[in-house]
Amino acid sequence: MKKCLASLLAVALLFGSLFVPTGDRLEFYEVEDLVYTMDSFPRIDLNPPPVQVEMLIIGSELADQLGWLVPGSDRIVEFGNGMIIVRATTLQHLAVRAAIAARRFRNETCQSIAVAVYHLKTTLPKKLFGMITT
Repeated sequence: MKKCLASLLAVALLFGSLFVPTGDRLEFYEVEDLVYTMDSFPRIDLNPPPVQVEMLIIGSELADQLGWLVPGSDRIVEFGNGMIIVRATTLQHLAVRAAIAARRFRNETCQSIAVAVYHLKTTLPKKLFGMITT
């Protein structure tokens, strides 16, 4: 019971820290690898990966998703020119950085899993049929 209360208190403190009034800073986060850009349109690639998982979103949607990390009427989270523009406190900037890093990790992990499944699907039948015919 004490562990449950302690974990609830920790979550409440972490969430409450987003509301702590400290000095605001303006920072720019490059997110071109997470959003659709002009370069994202289909083109011919000479060395394509065997499987491509598209997990890109529109920049304004990413800004909206990150907006709940930066509460307050004088705070901003906007998208422009492949960057997320954030005006917030230090703790809120840490939360935004963590959310962007988690999204990058998710995208890379999903791509790696898709490539591994593709290779498994192409290799497994060859080995199975090779065992049956020999």
